[in-house]
Amino acid sequence: MHFKFPIVHGLCLFLFSPAYAQVKISEPAIGDIRANQATIEWTTEGTSTGTLLYGPTQKLGSALSSPSSAEGHTLTLKNLKPATGYYFKILAKDIHGKASESLLYSFKTESLEETPDTLLKLINPPQVFVLSPYKVTISWETNKSASSMATYGTQGLKPKRYIGNVDTKAHIISLEDLTPNTRYYYQVKSEDETHHIVTSSYASFVTQKETSQKPLPPTVLEGPVIAVRAADQIKIEWTTDRPCKSHLMWGKVPLPSFLTKKMISEKFTRNHTVILENLSKGTRYYYVIHLEDRNKHKSVSEIYSVITEALD
Repeated sequence: MHFKFPIVHGLCLFLFSPAYAQVKISEPAIGDIRANQATIEWTTEGTSTGTLLYGPTQKLGSALSSPSSAEGHTLTLKNLKPATGYYFKILAKDIHGKASESLLYSFKTESLEETPDTLLKLINPPQVFVLSPYKVTISWETNKSASSMATYGTQGLKPKRYIGNVDTKAHIISLEDLTPNTRYYYQVKSEDETHHIVTSSYASFVTQKETSQKPLPPTVLEGPVIAVRAADQIKIEWTTDRPCKSHLMWGKVPLPSFLTKKMISEKFTRNHTVILENLSKGTRYYYVIHLEDRNKHKSVSEIYSVITEALD
């Protein structure tokens, strides 16, 4: 493949022949590499169970299994040693009992050395928000204001680069013109004014499948508009292209897992209003809008942000 990953944080491919070929196993992605754990994702053609064989040598020696049958698999290896190289391979078995074995891969865990507070570091790793078959949003946080950069691509193609032009602690970037139903590998990077650089581990996401079903998912037709902005309160209004139920995911951190769910309307309407109260003055809040129409078609907006008034 032409999408090259550093051996320290990425994938290192060893050309061992698989013992079986009944179940096709995709090339895995290694994400969230820490000093004592790493998460490995892969897919198979058709549903199957999955087992990871892993260890500090090519003899492996340890195993972790996912008993449920699925096409997408995610397993987290824990209790690993810091700054240590590990090898692994994947075993898959389909519903007919046919088995397959992947090639051998490797990664290296992070060091336990503490990064001084004066140096740039990631305080929240990147998270992907899939918006459509052609677009995703990636967000992460750093302890200091820094640039937002990303390298991303697919197997067999030269990777692309995203470079932002604003220094910030909360990083939100959108990758567009993607291919539907495709696995992309990515890594984010930030650089501060003193030229200190921090990078994430390599990880992956899969874009949504393209569909020709009608009607199309509901969309925000007008807005969102900040109708009222105060030190402790914000009123948000928007209009949808059809009657929908809606709710917000919002909070101070631009990551979906840290947002607070706020129900807005259980009624189907085109005009939507929500008031966020008991907010902190002079603070930036992030939010996304979730919609569902009468035919249960759903959609999610991009990530928006707003700053409350700062009192003197």
